[in-house]
Amino acid sequence: MATTPRKNTPGTNFLLIGLSTALLLIAIIIITFIPCPSEPQFQFYKIILALSVAGVASILPGFMRIRYKGYVSAGGAMAVFVFILTFNPGFITNNPKCKDVFNLNIQFFGDSAKGIILNSGTAKVIYKGTTRILTLQQDGKITLEELPLDVLDKPILITPQIEDYSTAQKTIILSDLVSSVDLVLDPVKPITNVRGSVYFNGSPLQNGIVNIDGHISKTDEFGNFSQVLEMKTGSTVNVKILSSGKLIFNSTEIISDQPKEIFIK
Repeated sequence: MATTPRKNTPGTNFLLIGLSTALLLIAIIIITFIPCPSEPQFQFYKIILALSVAGVASILPGFMRIRYKGYVSAGGAMAVFVFILTFNPGFITNNPKCKDVFNLNIQFFGDSAKGIILNSGTAKVIYKGTTRILTLQQDGKITLEELPLDVLDKPILITPQIEDYSTAQKTIILSDLVSSVDLVLDPVKPITNVRGSVYFNGSPLQNGIVNIDGHISKTDEFGNFSQVLEMKTGSTVNVKILSSGKLIFNSTEIISDQPKEIFIK
């Protein structure tokens, strides 16, 4: 004989909704204050959530049947309870905050507009007593792998060694988990101290004019001169030397910070 399923009374439905709401609030509070639960805590959380959802399902029309792993079979509200209880979401295991370590990419730029990517050189990184020296990759990044979570709110010291850019130490303090950080380095003007002595007809050239790419200096009584040029060592320049207003030397030279002797006949 077919039986008619018993319907809940309005009072029962009200009680179920109230209990389900209370259990749902408890589940929300648990996951809010314990975002990375242990296995027992997570199982307790799932039981609370399953009871809440099953309570709501028990007053809804329709029927659901579930079979789990071939030996658990349930229908109606119990089916919903089993479904929630056996569901394992990945939002906890995939949450980086629930891991003991994380990776951090540091991108180096040579201008504030971040249009110049620096992809050569090295960077020394110090954190929590650990020192790493990493080489910049083609994309201008270094990767700090498996940083411990307790590095958060602690200083990470970075000393770049990149040609033509400041080697001043940079400090990063992470207040939250991030996957990448941008660093903008200040360019530095290369300086070469050019020094030398000029001899003309076998004697030191006194009061001679030395013109290096438009930069003027005079020789002293010993024929010595010096200039500080905003150029790299190894740059090619034009050197002109005048004596009593007469051009006696005109040549293309490679500048160096080593003293240079020029003999003119």
